Amino acid sequence: MKKITLLLTLCFAFSQIAQAYKEVKLTFNRTGAAVSTVTVNVADESGSSISGVSATLVSVKKKDGSALNLMISGGAISSSVLAPADYGNGLNDSMEFLFQITGLGTDFLLNKVKMDVQAVSGNGGIQSASVQRNFTFSVKTGATAETLTDFASVSGDINKNPEIFSEWTLLGKGTGSGTLFVSVKLTKNVDLGCYASLRSVSLVKPYSVNLSSTANVNNVATFSANERVEVSNDVSVCTVTVSGDKATLHATSSNAVPANQGVILRSSTATSATLYAVNATAEQTNTELTEFTNNRLQPQVEAGRPEDDGENTFYVFTKDTENNAVFKLLDISGSHFAANKAYLSVPAGSRSILRLGSDDVQTGISFESVSENENQPELYDLFGRKVAKAVPGKIYVKGGKKFLAK
Repeated sequence: MKKITLLLTLCFAFSQIAQAYKEVKLTFNRTGAAVSTVTVNVADESGSSISGVSATLVSVKKKDGSALNLMISGGAISSSVLAPADYGNGLNDSMEFLFQITGLGTDFLLNKVKMDVQAVSGNGGIQSASVQRNFTFSVKTGATAETLTDFASVSGDINKNPEIFSEWTLLGKGTGSGTLFVSVKLTKNVDLGCYASLRSVSLVKPYSVNLSSTANVNNVATFSANERVEVSNDVSVCTVTVSGDKATLHATSSNAVPANQGVILRSSTATSATLYAVNATAEQTNTELTEFTNNRLQPQVEAGRPEDDGENTFYVFTKDTENNAVFKLLDISGSHFAANKAYLSVPAGSRSILRLGSDDVQTGISFESVSENENQPELYDLFGRKVAKAVPGKIYVKGGKKFLAK
């Protein structure tokens, strides 16, 4: 595990979420049995309309590709749900909804597809709860209806609670360029009678975080989420430990951020970070969490303020009048965080502000020049590996100081 020792007591608590909206949610208004009678409404995660984005239901088809009409009556059927009629209702029979979404922009990224689904009977009533109704949900995406590719799939029982809709989430990676076609297919895995109604489909973007630069530090932000995410390899995931008046930044060995962990994202080149929710095994997650045992960064997943625990002092990252990164004591009674940030929690102390050195010396090691043929006992590279001789033009560490070999 790589280490960067800061000459400070704090670490960054800021994070800027870049995207204007995080989710494109499709809901429906049906006035008849035909697909042409369905209006698709588009909203963001708050329920507000998204300027320039629209959607249509292109088709609803059964396994053999023939068109399906929609149920218009029954105790579980309303004008806001789509329930295909006569799709076959046998083992491996399927119903496929095809949507076209336009106005997404040329760089739309997709991380999740969420669906609200309810099991219904053939006459549109609430399904009996006595037998499991297992379906496979498959999602494909593409720039055209003819170029769809697999996004993700998941299987499960849609009839665990027949009185309510259940939410199904599929994780994957997709892109759109202005127009995106999305196919949602439900395939029945049991030879028992069951239909399904669809109440909504949501397209969820990955997290996008701006890595901010100040006068003394470049490309950095804090982050947290309530789910496990992964970031690209050009961005490091860092934890922070505190001992006395020093905070140490640790770059973890993976590109994953476990759920409900505060971290620092940092890059030497990237000015933003894209983080995708990705499934992992329990063993993988437990291995990743071992590197977070002593992490002093605390997550602020939801917008709001940290709760005073009476034992620790909280600090937040900000800038001084000269655009330098500084760390100020957090006023819990008046401070609010946006979602997906993190703050540093340290044992109660009296410091009200701490400063960060320039980006060139943030390792706590200053520069000095040495000749390439100077005797160099105890010479190390920046990864802590002992080397026999310095190579001109490269940076090394000797006696706790960083130097550029000449």
